[in-house]
Amino acid sequence: MDILVRPFTRVGQECPTYKSGSYFRTDPNEFYNIPESKMNLPHSFTASATATPIGSVPITVEKLPTIQSAPPVEFGGPGDQWSPEDLLVGAVADCFVLAFRAIAAASKFEWETISCSVTGKLDKVERAIQFTHLDITARLTIPAGSDAERAKKLLEKSESACFISNSLKATKHLTTEIETV
Repeated sequence: MDILVRPFTRVGQECPTYKSGSYFRTDPNEFYNIPESKMNLPHSFTASATATPIGSVPITVEKLPTIQSAPPVEFGGPGDQWSPEDLLVGAVADCFVLAFRAIAAASKFEWETISCSVTGKLDKVERAIQFTHLDITARLTIPAGSDAERAKKLLEKSESACFISNSLKATKHLTTEIETV
């Protein structure tokens, strides 16, 4: 089975589609494994939200589609739109998957699919409501004959490389599930 992936591109570049791994093995630094000396850090990211007394809150980022958000059901919201809480745990899951892609490509590790689910615990700590814990579950499918122990180490490395979760105070727990096909 061929897995098609779309690598991130730099501004102004076309985003071609490549078969799984074939592009990244030839030049993994092109999109992901960029040495820190060439990353030109720090980067800045800007998002905006504007609201009226009632209704959804549109969230905008320049050159991206607007998304609508609302409070979650737990805080009296409708439960049919993304909430800030959903966006946060979604960002952790997305960052984990993208970090794994980069690390696997740089390591020339063959894999089929990855999924990541994140459950965040929101609690009150000294008068402030905050995420206190993140349960991260990563499910990886690898080809028959692949090294499952190496796959687990790459998943663990991905968890520690995720700069979204690294930016949060919450504790983290990673559970890995590796399936061979």
